[in-house]
Amino acid sequence: MRRELIRSTSATFHYSTVRSGRLTELCCQKCQANLEILQPNVDRPDQFLAICSMCGTWFRVETRIGGVRGVMVSLPEIVSLVPNEEIIPNHSGLSGGDR
Repeated sequence: MRRELIRSTSATFHYSTVRSGRLTELCCQKCQANLEILQPNVDRPDQFLAICSMCGTWFRVETRIGGVRGVMVSLPEIVSLVPNEEIIPNHSGLSGGDR
């Protein structure tokens, strides 16, 4: 297995508190559109991903089981964290042999 070099950077995370029982009513902090709520791990019913279909912003949402409030954190875009020369180019338009 190939080991990747781990790098670090500083980032500012924007967050807001949310009502635990109203996750389906969450709106994007950027454009105010409704968010699609996903629960990627059924073993962690208190953790969700929320994705804005309008602007593409991703959020991590965490609540406490039985709690009234939770926290929604806006996830930064990779391009804002990583220098351009380290970003892998998008090869989706290339045929299978060109990858």
